[in-house]
Amino acid sequence: MKQSKSTFELIKCAAREGWKELNLTDHNLKELPQKLFRLKQLETLIYSPKRGGIKHLPPEIGNLRNLRKLELSGKNQICELPPEIGRLHNLTDLDLSHNCLRLLPPEIGQLCNLHSLNLSYNYIEHFPVEITQLKELSILHLSHGMSVNKIESVVLEVCQLNCLSSLDLSYNHIKELPPEFNQLQNLLKLNLYSTMLETFPQEVCQLKNLNRLEICGNRFSEIPPEIVQLKNLSELSLKLNCLHIEKLPTEITELRNLTHLILGCSGLTKLPLEICQIRSLRKLSLYSNRLIEIPPEIKNLHKLEELSLINSSLLTVPDSITHLKSLKSLNLNFNHIRTLPKTIARLSGLMHLHLEGNRLETLPENIGDLRQLRTLKLYNNRLKELPPSICKLRKLNSLSFLGNPDLQPYPPGCEHLQELYPLHRKPKPGAPKLYAIISYDD
Repeated sequence: MKQSKSTFELIKCAAREGWKELNLTDHNLKELPQKLFRLKQLETLIYSPKRGGIKHLPPEIGNLRNLRKLELSGKNQICELPPEIGRLHNLTDLDLSHNCLRLLPPEIGQLCNLHSLNLSYNYIEHFPVEITQLKELSILHLSHGMSVNKIESVVLEVCQLNCLSSLDLSYNHIKELPPEFNQLQNLLKLNLYSTMLETFPQEVCQLKNLNRLEICGNRFSEIPPEIVQLKNLSELSLKLNCLHIEKLPTEITELRNLTHLILGCSGLTKLPLEICQIRSLRKLSLYSNRLIEIPPEIKNLHKLEELSLINSSLLTVPDSITHLKSLKSLNLNFNHIRTLPKTIARLSGLMHLHLEGNRLETLPENIGDLRQLRTLKLYNNRLKELPPSICKLRKLNSLSFLGNPDLQPYPPGCEHLQELYPLHRKPKPGAPKLYAIISYDD
């Protein structure tokens, strides 16, 4: 097939100047040009088009023996790898996501320096036994990556890769893990997002080196007490599960390294008191639950720096939250809050305050005592005037009052705020109305 002149010129320039990296993503290629495989100095080759792409990886790929990174993702449609892929002994990073692969050649086991393998969005049916020879392989991505009818056997084969430190099995209908899964004792990071798990896997509780676990969007409603075995766990995400519980196993309070806990969209109507005893927590995300109130025990989380209660049906800001002296970010967007307590000034280290989409008519007179605030978001409320102390917020660099149509001008002395966010700019005729969009960072 005839290639564009610019592609040939780029390859010619790479050969002349001895390039070690070549990115052809912006070139509309249906096949890789043969002259490309003469660039034996290449260490990085990328072709990840947004449309079209190649269907065939030629055997000449084996000529590029200095390659360390090969990325052929995007909208390619590669169905098989040539045996010559095994010649790339220096390869450390292989990204073949978003292709049509079902099998890998036995020669994949010859990639003795391979560190990361991305096979997400493929149709893998089977791993050759030779893949267990990849002693350096520590990162494996298989999100949306397994043939529906072969998931059980593929997961069983993955269990043999006991050098893995990071494993992504998200968006595969696994339903349950095999007992052999506990062989992956070197795992530090595990993603089981939306895998249709019916119960929290006991096998996961046996991965004692795990420090990050994402087990969201599944079907289990209980957390087993055996979770206490995950002594090194620092980040736990349980969002989008059907927990609907008011109590967690007391053993969860023994996870003394747990710093991040995400329980968004979990059907919670009350905050389990066990959470308030995990004193190592630095980030707690509880968005889109039905938490009409927060227990006073939350003030025990002395190390908490980030709290998200977006879309949680709150009517007031609990006084207990204002005792969280380490808090740097508080997100109360899209609740039903009418007033802020004066005690919010206790949060002297607060840097980011989000109150969008509430029913606030006023701000407390001492809002200016939050001297560390960098972000203040108040759009779509019912504010009419601002207290004079708001002029003290000299560190603000992000401010919004949009959607408060009755808001009066700034009080005197707020020229710096007027420059940051001018009030009373008249909308242009025919300008569209503002609609709030709920977004979550977790």
